[in-house]
Amino acid sequence: MMTNFMVIQSVAKKLLVTSLALVAYWGVYSFVSTQRISFLGQTPVLYSIPSSFTAPAALEFKGLVANYLFLKVITNAGDELSRSKRITGETVDYVVESVETITDLDPKFWDPYLFSSLMLAWNFNAPEKANAILTKAESNLPNDYRPPYFKGFNFYYFLKDNEKAAKYMIKASKLPGSPAYLAYLATRLSVYSAEHRTAAAFLEQMIKTTRNDAIVRQLKMRLETVNHLILLEKYVIEYKERFGLFPKHLEDLVSAGFLKEIPKDPHGGKYLIMSNNRVYTTSRMIEQP
Repeated sequence: MMTNFMVIQSVAKKLLVTSLALVAYWGVYSFVSTQRISFLGQTPVLYSIPSSFTAPAALEFKGLVANYLFLKVITNAGDELSRSKRITGETVDYVVESVETITDLDPKFWDPYLFSSLMLAWNFNAPEKANAILTKAESNLPNDYRPPYFKGFNFYYFLKDNEKAAKYMIKASKLPGSPAYLAYLATRLSVYSAEHRTAAAFLEQMIKTTRNDAIVRQLKMRLETVNHLILLEKYVIEYKERFGLFPKHLEDLVSAGFLKEIPKDPHGGKYLIMSNNRVYTTSRMIEQP
């Protein structure tokens, strides 16, 4: 009887010690988690937390913290774009450093690579920085055709380097899941420049393969703008062929019967004929407030 009592007493002590240990662990864990989230939330708007600190602080929640930081950089960068007509180097550095941290935490998280490369190339006029991020994506996602595909497009459309563009398009065409037309497009890049039409084809493919609704919305707006540029430049050339000189204003196309009205830029800008007779938009494909 005494032996049974001693066994029960021993088990009770072990349960008590285990319970106290669990309570202590939960208290420490809750405190650390609260402090970590508080620190992440209170960092300055355009301050990126280095991965050398974030990775240890994230504990086993690296993927969760990467998602949080990605949401934060989307929000902050979007706010900067909506408030500023001129993008500062500080904003560019913030996006680059934030994506470095996010992709250190979760190297195979594709959305940050996509978001930052689009924003840097299209909105911030920094295609070289976009390609640097895509180079990291190539390393971390070696069997994904998208990093070399987007990198090749940047070389072609923004950097006007058809040779490098063809190189990366060919690389992309050999990877699993790549669209069948990539190899054909790569051969054309070294022959002549289609510019806006190539941009439209690129954006259409991105819309088909992108799952983030916010990014898809921006891509569709951008595609609509590019299609407007294609249409307007087509009529500018036809005007020249009919009258022997280029129109000075887009309103001349309406007066001559080429258009019923000038299309509206979905970003809120205004289309203009520049001195080189190309058509551009004052929005720079950035949504206006």
